[in-house]
Amino acid sequence: MVGEPATPFEPKLAEREAELLVIADSIAQGSVGTGGMTVVTGPAGFGRSALLRAASRMARDRGLQVLFASGDRADDSSTLLGTARRLITDRIGDVPHDDPAELAAMLARMSRLTPVAVIADDANLLDPACRRFLEELSRLAGSGAVLGVVAWRSSVLTGRAPSLSLRGPYRRVQLRPLSAGGVSELFRSRLPDDLYNSLIGQVYPSIGGNASLLAASLDDLVTAASAAQWQAGVGPEFSRAVQHLLYLHDSPELLEVAQGLAVLGDHCDPATLSRVLGFSVARLSELFDELIAIGLLAPGHFLRSRVQAAVQAAAEPAVVRRLNLRAAEVLHEDGASATVVARHLMANAEASQSWAPDVLCEAAEEALRERDFEAAAALLNVALDWSTAPDARGAIRARLLDVRWLSEPGRIGDLLASLAGNVRESGLAGEVPARLARMMAWQVRAEDARSLLALSGGDGTGPRERTEHAISDMWIRHVFPGTPAGAPVELAPEQVIGRSPWLLQAVTLPRLLAGGSPEQAAARAIEVLQRIVARASDLEAGQVAIFTMLALECFEQSQPWYESFVREAGSSDLPQWHLLLDAAQATAALWRGDFVQAETLAQQAIEAARGGPWSALVALPRAVRMMALTEQGRHEEVAAELTVELPEDFLRSPYGLLHLRARARHQLATGAPQSAADDLRAIGDILRSWGMEAPGLLPWRSELAEVALRQGDPETARRLTREHLALVPASSWSSSRAIRVLAETLPAAEGLPLLREAVTALQRHGESLEQARTLKVLARTYQRAGELAAGRDVQRRAEKLARRRGAEPAVAMAYSAPPARTERATKLSRAEAKVARLASQGYTNREISSMLFITMSTVEQHLTRIYRKLGIDRRDALDALTDSL
Repeated sequence: MVGEPATPFEPKLAEREAELLVIADSIAQGSVGTGGMTVVTGPAGFGRSALLRAASRMARDRGLQVLFASGDRADDSSTLLGTARRLITDRIGDVPHDDPAELAAMLARMSRLTPVAVIADDANLLDPACRRFLEELSRLAGSGAVLGVVAWRSSVLTGRAPSLSLRGPYRRVQLRPLSAGGVSELFRSRLPDDLYNSLIGQVYPSIGGNASLLAASLDDLVTAASAAQWQAGVGPEFSRAVQHLLYLHDSPELLEVAQGLAVLGDHCDPATLSRVLGFSVARLSELFDELIAIGLLAPGHFLRSRVQAAVQAAAEPAVVRRLNLRAAEVLHEDGASATVVARHLMANAEASQSWAPDVLCEAAEEALRERDFEAAAALLNVALDWSTAPDARGAIRARLLDVRWLSEPGRIGDLLASLAGNVRESGLAGEVPARLARMMAWQVRAEDARSLLALSGGDGTGPRERTEHAISDMWIRHVFPGTPAGAPVELAPEQVIGRSPWLLQAVTLPRLLAGGSPEQAAARAIEVLQRIVARASDLEAGQVAIFTMLALECFEQSQPWYESFVREAGSSDLPQWHLLLDAAQATAALWRGDFVQAETLAQQAIEAARGGPWSALVALPRAVRMMALTEQGRHEEVAAELTVELPEDFLRSPYGLLHLRARARHQLATGAPQSAADDLRAIGDILRSWGMEAPGLLPWRSELAEVALRQGDPETARRLTREHLALVPASSWSSSRAIRVLAETLPAAEGLPLLREAVTALQRHGESLEQARTLKVLARTYQRAGELAAGRDVQRRAEKLARRRGAEPAVAMAYSAPPARTERATKLSRAEAKVARLASQGYTNREISSMLFITMSTVEQHLTRIYRKLGIDRRDALDALTDSL
């Protein structure tokens, strides 16, 4: 076979059975001496060359002499005429004439001895001499056994396609793009089943039916490190194949149209593209037809996705910028959405259009509505770069701060400080300084918050500005209760009922919590919680209301408003609402003694802030987490947290007092009761200066009573616990803790009814660690009262409940007064005292042996010495001496 190159691998000819049958029939006719011509036509990349190679193999298999001319090399040996000369020379030894007609005649005569198949690609048709050779051969084919198979690239465009006048009847094979089934067949032949099954659904929609693009994509897939890598981008073979198709037509316009389509994407239509490129609609229609014909363009006038990616990746950056800028101008003139126009503006390093910054800001608002904070920030940053007016730049920077607050609330400090300085310098009034004042309060910066609020105006501004001012004033008075109240702003109900229906109730909460009625404060807070929506504008009201309910220890799942609030906050796409909900639920878990759950929820809340220092935003969850860690005995972690630097104004806020409380709990648990007492007294002094009580969050009296009990001052402990109990509902969690301390300061007969009442109240909440701790103190009080059997029963109840809750060590940490040891008890060694205490609580010798990791014999020896030292002769007598051991 003359002229055919060696091909180590020939891909499967998918969906070409009918075309191969036509060619096979032509070859069969030629093999018996009946020549003829077959023309294979089709757009570029549809597999004409592969079909010609298949025809060459079939002709050779039928015994024909094959003349294969690809014309794909510059040397003469690969051209049709060069191959014909070589074949004739090899067969008859004459030097053929250079005239194409004479060469055709000589080949026809030679075919009478051996049938000849002339197979030529359309690259040969560019040569006039080759065209004349084929035309003459078509005239002579009927007189001999010359078979011609010619591939001819069809094109809507006329720039390169030559004319070929064939004589006599000839067969035509028209190649069409592969269908989805054909694509599936092709890929199945090359890929393992698992890879094929995972990818095949994506191939046809993203590439189409052009055989050359599909083969290139397969080559990329076979060499890719993974299927994910192939899916993530366009491979080199596919990219080259797309560029080959676009450059093949020698028409720069075709490439420009493809690039324009890639830039405009889903928002392309012929009228828009013609204006972007400067082409007439008629010419654009011709170019569209060609792109559709070769399979790059889908019928809906959009590039298939992988084709679009390849065109974009190969385009020069300057070309892309120019097309995007022109696209933005055209789309803006046509009234396209800001998001669509902004996409093209963002592809340019600069834009001279005066309307560009406004479009970017509008697109940023659309991105914010979709909660795409990253896109909104990018748009606003470019708008800031392109803006020149000081007022516009200030507004954009304020909006950038809002975006940062919504997406990374813990990281607004530097941007907030910079913007606040600009606002002070410019004297800007209205809602911007009011919003900045709120954020300064979140950062616990009292003076900055007040000075910015003063800039925002008040009654002299419009309804929206007055509303923003009122919200900020309410929030600042909540965060800094000791700050003097500003001038009141008149709020007409009709001005706030639509946008902020909770505002008239919310503005009263700071006053009611600081010096007002707890019942009224709780009722107003519930009204607020029932009216808020989990959005940015309602956040401060929600925070104040939840803080109020927690401070008054009214945050309970049984409350009718609880479920709707949890559902509303939990469905928000803003991190602050999730933080607020997790922090509140962490506090409730701490109340009931579920310290692991409290730590988990508090950590979730802290992470929702996404970094940043201590602030009002994270003060509650960080304090709850420290207290939960303290209860678990993880003191080193708490000590590390206590080294974190606090804001300067932190202790001017109840959020700062939460930190002091957590520190006091840690100090008490680590053997520094006096330091704990100092912190708790400071909390009490500060709260009293504000006229505020917050027993649910800052129960300084009951916790200071625990310290007093530890320090041997039962009178002070008794007074403080009674003061605390007067402030909280009898069924509250903190009341049970206070009652435990109070009972330790009273004679057993007076403490028993209080403890029994506390246990009954706790049972209404279900099993809890607080219930186990209260039962333990009740057991000890029964023993002090001499009711030993009842004491043992209650002790076992406490231990069983603690084991079910997985909190035996935490139950053991229940605070109690240090018992005064009797003279006889001081005679016991430390080991003997441990054995005596366990024996008094009803444990058997075997159980004591296991708990203390000593032998049974050692337990018995200890008991013998204990009986002798204490002057008793039976085990039951130990019960009466429990508290002195």
